[in-house]
Amino acid sequence: MSFDGNTPLNQFIEIINPIVVRELGKRVVDPRNRSVPIGVPVSGMHYLDALEKVLEANGLTYRETETVFLVQEATASQQTRETASVDTTEEPPATVGTREIRINAMLFNLNLTKVRNRGLRWDEILGSTQQGGGQGGGGGSGGGGGQGGGGGQGGQGQQQGTFAIKTDNLFESVDNILQAPEQIQLSQFRRFLNLVEQDNMGRTVANPQVTVQNREQGQIQIGQDVPIQTTDFAGNTITEFVQTGIIIDVTPTLLTQAVADTAGAPVLDFIHMDVNVEDSNSQPSPAGTVINRNQASTQILLLDGEATAIGGLISTQKTTSRSGVPVLKDLPGWFFGLRYIFGTEQTNVTKQELLIVLQAEVVEPLQARARERVEYELIDERRRNAREILRRLGERYRKDVQFPNPE
Repeated sequence: MSFDGNTPLNQFIEIINPIVVRELGKRVVDPRNRSVPIGVPVSGMHYLDALEKVLEANGLTYRETETVFLVQEATASQQTRETASVDTTEEPPATVGTREIRINAMLFNLNLTKVRNRGLRWDEILGSTQQGGGQGGGGGSGGGGGQGGGGGQGGQGQQQGTFAIKTDNLFESVDNILQAPEQIQLSQFRRFLNLVEQDNMGRTVANPQVTVQNREQGQIQIGQDVPIQTTDFAGNTITEFVQTGIIIDVTPTLLTQAVADTAGAPVLDFIHMDVNVEDSNSQPSPAGTVINRNQASTQILLLDGEATAIGGLISTQKTTSRSGVPVLKDLPGWFFGLRYIFGTEQTNVTKQELLIVLQAEVVEPLQARARERVEYELIDERRRNAREILRRLGERYRKDVQFPNPE
């Protein structure tokens, strides 16, 4: 059973009553016919579990009689038992030794059409460091505006040790006068993108940063949640929100391993990242809302401070513009064909590729940060004490030394 948290209580009871009567032979009756919202969402639950969850959330319970299940206020002892029944033995979400990883992302939207018109070969720029990303198609939706199907899944990419840009065929049109190094390191790659952006061949979408606990999932979303209306088994309309835009799900795992099997060998810390990237948008259709998705997924290994790139998320935009003599160019086609004489129509197809650069950095543990804070506080306290001693010495000096009065 599924219900929205804003469903009135009396409507909730009315919907589940046919099931309760069919299964148990008794109805659920609320003498006060409460119409307050149930307050908690219910999704995929057994009808009795859903009833108990809703009643508990509203401080209510039910009492079984010979003919009905009677809804009533929960007594203090019942509420105490319900509170005591909550499992308090769960492990804390983090400990002092929990490590954190900082994920720095750079999202760059490249206009492939302009790049190719300028003579740049973007596939040579990315080289073998580019991760695969399949072109996802939008899925159709069922009646009632169901969610569209997901797009194709991108191929698995292989991590390279150092991200560099190949420049052998970078500028095909000026290769006879331009000489460049064979590779550009990642530190210079951002400068290159800035030049591309200044020439209106791309734009930086965002530079988000998120810190994630070890083995926990972090998410970056740049977009919006699209409302999609569906219906449940009882025919009620339920609004669900689907995430769209640029969505990056990252699950980092900090691993430590000796570089050799011998005793006393140095230990290497590295980061395993499970990355899922999605570039999606929504559009209306006669069957409902369609979600178009481009997706890529990969698992990579990085050292502390290393970065990797994910590309291949290509989208196509088609725009139509009309120019010509004002008024006459906008006449209908059946009006003596003047529309085609005094106006022209141009269709532009633009291909854009989303490039994502991810950098992982291991954050200092809490113990180290606490020690640094204590050391800083001690140094600050010593500075304050030194300033106080100097102030007192200055006051004593002014009292002991008599300066002649100016005449």
